[in-house]
Amino acid sequence: MRKRSRKLAIKLPDSDTIGLKFIKRLIPTLSKKKLYATLGKVQSYPEGKEKTEILEMLKKEFEKRNIDYLW
Repeated sequence: MRKRSRKLAIKLPDSDTIGLKFIKRLIPTLSKKKLYATLGKVQSYPEGKEKTEILEMLKKEFEKRNIDYLW
């Protein structure tokens, strides 16, 4: 059986996405489990947010979990 890879990205209002690779570049030490938990939280935020607002939310989530990020 082939494992299906899950595409993981945060959809942004301007049809841009913050992808998993982008986030992995920012936080090389981040485990997949932590990343999914964090992104799940951020994806549940309301629609119509600006890209910067979503990045701010990500930062807050990362800080809550004591995850170091590079931006």
